[in-house]
Amino acid sequence: MKQRIPVDVILYFELVRCSESLVIGDPIYSTTLLPGERVRLFTSDRHTQWSYDSESNLSYRHQTTSEESYYAAGMAEAMSDLTINESRSSSSSYEDSWAQGGGGASFSFFGLIELGGGGSWGSYDSESTSRFSHSLSRHAESSSRYVAASVRAKSSTSVGEVEQRQHAEGESEAHYESASRVFSNPNKCKAVTYLFHKINKIQKVHFKLVAIERRVQDPKVPTGAHQRVPVDTTGRLTIKPEFISAANKERLEKEKMARTSAAERQQSTASAMGFQQSGFYAAASYKSAQMVFERSDPTYDIPVRKAAIEAVDRELIDAGILDEKTLEPSDTFVKELYWEREEILPTPGIIVKGCLDECVTCEPALVKEIELDLERKKLENEMLKQQIELLEKSQEYRCCPSEPASDDEPDDQ
Repeated sequence: MKQRIPVDVILYFELVRCSESLVIGDPIYSTTLLPGERVRLFTSDRHTQWSYDSESNLSYRHQTTSEESYYAAGMAEAMSDLTINESRSSSSSYEDSWAQGGGGASFSFFGLIELGGGGSWGSYDSESTSRFSHSLSRHAESSSRYVAASVRAKSSTSVGEVEQRQHAEGESEAHYESASRVFSNPNKCKAVTYLFHKINKIQKVHFKLVAIERRVQDPKVPTGAHQRVPVDTTGRLTIKPEFISAANKERLEKEKMARTSAAERQQSTASAMGFQQSGFYAAASYKSAQMVFERSDPTYDIPVRKAAIEAVDRELIDAGILDEKTLEPSDTFVKELYWEREEILPTPGIIVKGCLDECVTCEPALVKEIELDLERKKLENEMLKQQIELLEKSQEYRCCPSEPASDDEPDDQ
């Protein structure tokens, strides 16, 4: 009688992102100022946070995060919760940073393929491993494309013109003053155009198969250490940090509220961990008792497991997936699944360039007047140079001490 032994073939991939140099992107805003004009421009984006202290009347802006964290979170979400049909499945875990302006996201991914068979008397389909791997590689590459495009589309920077106005001192004016800059054109006959360019960052992303694990799926002897715990987001709030000075009158009250909130959060977290640990211990004791009870009659003995693994290895070697000597992924198969891309992600930075227009907006008489004024200033400078030379040659205006009287000269008396 043939015995079918399920064997799990687990593919481990890695997605590596490396930051490269900065490049100047497309212009996002431009303004042309005529001679003598000045304008106040207001800039903001989704990374900018503004803080105001009413006690010290101090306001400032700062950047909270970068687009790289959004890209990492997008790739983690795109590569998680995949649905694969035809006896193929996947498992992954994804966790995003809850800290405001956090460093990004992290995820682990491995593909799981169940192959039925066993020993020298069984058979199984190893072609699904190759198809699944190629499909996963193409999905990762396409995900990298649309995630980068989504990050670029959502990265919006607003640059607009605002008017100088009179309003009450306080929070609104501080926000207005800290987020705006003044641009002017000091020229008389030519316009100036200011171009605002986004500063982009180049990053290289590559996807690579790093390992293939084979193991017998035995419900009595589970060997996998992978556990997927869903992230509980019920009731979570994004906390915005507040900076207060040491001399603030409300500092003690705010510190007390912060300590109370932290204590309640730790208590709720400890309660949740207690429930989880109690359930885990109950499950562990049940499993251990079951394993002790059935240890005399295991599902698969060691020779059968070894024969099943060897049969799977031989099939994967024949398919060109494993190397015959090292039993590691073959170089040919790794190259087929490997891809490398160069993405361009926006940054919160903006560079401003000014261009002087070639067209003259003054009438000929005014241009002539400007030329005569420049000629007059030139002649005045020449006259000052001549005066300095004459002063140096004149004995009357030199700052030299007078010669002392000689002792040999007789007195007039």
